[in-house]
Amino acid sequence: MEFNIVWMEDGEIKRIVLDGENYEYTIGTKGSWRMLIADENVKVERGKQYKVKVKEVIIPQDSISIPCSCMRNALGFVEATGSLGKPGLVEEDRKIDFVVFTAIENGEIKNGDLLGVINVFPIMITRFAKKPVRK
Repeated sequence: MEFNIVWMEDGEIKRIVLDGENYEYTIGTKGSWRMLIADENVKVERGKQYKVKVKEVIIPQDSISIPCSCMRNALGFVEATGSLGKPGLVEEDRKIDFVVFTAIENGEIKNGDLLGVINVFPIMITRFAKKPVRK
């Protein structure tokens, strides 16, 4: 199936068409926690979302990350994680360098504050899957 991969590079939206497929995996029962720690100060206002830089977290190849739903910061919670640049494949190391933070209180996130936690689990592809190919 064809789909577009979209990312931002140097302030410009990039888009390429890939041919890929859905595939299955098995998830390991032994995981690890990775802390999402603010790498900047940000004033937040209740009810708004913010892109907040975090200290880099590496998601190892053949692993997936799943948010830990427990709120870890009094000002709000992490909605999503991300990294600028072209998205990586699960077969490669990937990094997280920002989060989308939803504020539930007014205040200021300080550099070094714990914003949230993600669970990282190893996976194993359970059937042959073709790697996405650029069209």
